[in-house]
Amino acid sequence: VTPKNEKLRKSLEYIIWRRTIFNRDNWTCKKCGIRGGRLHAHHIHSFADFSDLRTSKENGITLCKNCHKGFHRIYGNKNITRDMLNRFLKINLPLKNV
Repeated sequence: VTPKNEKLRKSLEYIIWRRTIFNRDNWTCKKCGIRGGRLHAHHIHSFADFSDLRTSKENGITLCKNCHKGFHRIYGNKNITRDMLNRFLKINLPLKNV
């Protein structure tokens, strides 16, 4: 994470965005259904490629740490789309300890 991105991710706007995503999703991973724990607010359209959507609540989904890592292991970190997320949510993979 570059210093610029780190600064953005620590901004009040970004912190509010994360909390909004978690609250909307009831603090539950939308892939595996685990509630609480190590949750990540995942950008549906990538943080790097869609700067105008970084804090749009429509551009976020709650994933647990393991599911988030599993998503990026499959699809990478660039040019992420909603279609990729939809495919990921449908596949039945054991993602524990990814």
